[in-house]
Amino acid sequence: MRRFSKTLNLQRSGSKGGAVKSRERQLEERLGSISVLKNINSVVWHIWSSSNGYQVYDTAIYKALGSLPSLHHFTLAVPGLTPLILPDLNLQDLRTLRVQCSIPPSTEEANHYILDPLLSVINDSPGLSELQLDFRTNHLNDGVAIPPTLGEFFTRISVSVSLPIPGSDARVRTHKSLDLDSLVLRGWNIDFLEPRGSTAAMHLRKLSKLKILDASAVQSTFWRLLEREQVKLREISVKAISRPFLDYLESYNGVEVLEVHPSPNRDDTVGVLDSRGCDRCEHQNSASQFYQAVQKHRRSLKRLSVQGIVRGKWCLGEHSMQAVMACRELRELSVCLDPKFVGQPGQRGDVVTMIMYMLTQMTALHVLRLYVARSMGPGGCPNCVNDSDQKLGPVEAVTTQIDKNIRTLMPHGKYSSGLRVYLEDRYVDCRAVRI
Repeated sequence: MRRFSKTLNLQRSGSKGGAVKSRERQLEERLGSISVLKNINSVVWHIWSSSNGYQVYDTAIYKALGSLPSLHHFTLAVPGLTPLILPDLNLQDLRTLRVQCSIPPSTEEANHYILDPLLSVINDSPGLSELQLDFRTNHLNDGVAIPPTLGEFFTRISVSVSLPIPGSDARVRTHKSLDLDSLVLRGWNIDFLEPRGSTAAMHLRKLSKLKILDASAVQSTFWRLLEREQVKLREISVKAISRPFLDYLESYNGVEVLEVHPSPNRDDTVGVLDSRGCDRCEHQNSASQFYQAVQKHRRSLKRLSVQGIVRGKWCLGEHSMQAVMACRELRELSVCLDPKFVGQPGQRGDVVTMIMYMLTQMTALHVLRLYVARSMGPGGCPNCVNDSDQKLGPVEAVTTQIDKNIRTLMPHGKYSSGLRVYLEDRYVDCRAVRI
């Protein structure tokens, strides 16, 4: 290991038979030398096996980690059926904690092996600013895991700090809220049903970056909580869209990064037909509110991504072009195109022609990523099912037409210096006049 290394990577696979004790002794000897690595500030530990053999020497490893004076960032990934082991870590200077593991089906086991150890580490880390809790479902388990509730978990957080007593050498131990700046979640019920007197919300008041890696936020009290507490996120990445989320997005300004994947949940797409249409109709109609909310952040937005969507109003088109064009500070844009609006280059109504004109007005834009929206598939109601979906041809044919339109139009326009265009993640290499 180099003298000035900053990151320590630990990898471990399963061991069998008599080799366990031998490797255990070797590991303990090697771990004893870790404490001399005074410059290590980041540790990434992956347990690659379903074996729980690492529990034999976890104490030695955590003792070694605790001896690193500059350790600020700790990542632990434990896939498979291996129980999470997080003994007491006295890491007062820990700033980043990232944990990925499987959730057992039993709530009692989830508390014992995962939530309680996590709380112990968090409560002893007053400087924690970035928290990533990525819980996966292991399909080899018997039974279905119940996602833990975020509000209940945060209610149990009580960060312990030791403060000096003025005019004395003594210190007093007290408690404070977390100063979380970044939160990444998967596998949680993110509802915040706070009991009276709960302190759960105070840990979120300084939050500026939020990423939710699954659709757990579709219908949740979480967004109303953020709005009530006046938490103004600067970076948002979500896998689902809901009315409470859109209401929150419209409640303030200042978002710099906005990434959404507003595909309707497959289980929700064929709902009960009422006066508004089906669930898909409601999902499509929410696109108007989204693009209206985008304009609230037009002076700050630097990256906008609206991906993974079906054909319809969520796609970039004439109805949403003005909202995007208003974001003059935008550096990166990722959007989907509805094939039925892809025509010949220069033709009235061709969405690619509209986009190429838009690019001449957005001189700050450096990266444009275009994707072809897929068909809604079966289900829905007469208001949202379009017979032309079956007549548009394969995605490859639409992609070819978009590529042709870009190459035809780009040399005739003036675009920002360094503009790069990607179609279905493939770089479109064509010559253009740059300003």
